[in-house]
Amino acid sequence: NGKDLYGETISKYVEWTELLKEVTGEGKVTLRFLNVNAAADGWYHCFFKDGDFCDEAIREVKVTATSLETQILVHPPNTKGLLVECNSRGWFLQPQMEWRDSRGEIILPSSKFHSQHTDKSFNLKMTLLLRWSSYGNVTCYLRN
Repeated sequence: NGKDLYGETISKYVEWTELLKEVTGEGKVTLRFLNVNAAADGWYHCFFKDGDFCDEAIREVKVTATSLETQILVHPPNTKGLLVECNSRGWFLQPQMEWRDSRGEIILPSSKFHSQHTDKSFNLKMTLLLRWSSYGNVTCYLRN
């Protein structure tokens, strides 16, 4: 009857899920996740009933990142060139991290490091020494 049945919902989901009802008349159901964290990882069983019609869906949710923070640092130039650093944290699967030039070609980093916290999130750090006029524009490319 257009009402959420919170009594039939696992209590922890009530706080961070929301059923969007705008298109239920078209046979579409959307479940929105709010304030996603690593605990949201897992399988979800959604059951929908409208009169005599009922359907269910079982889907796996994989949290790949939350509260991502990415920084690009440019260190003062020296006689060898310019040191550029890319830092990113908050990934729940370790992403691919690489430097790319203005044509999208991969540039080998000077150094690359990652660590994993107790909450299972990854922190990554990569540096690149840009020798004078060697690459032009560069991009820190992250892909999960």
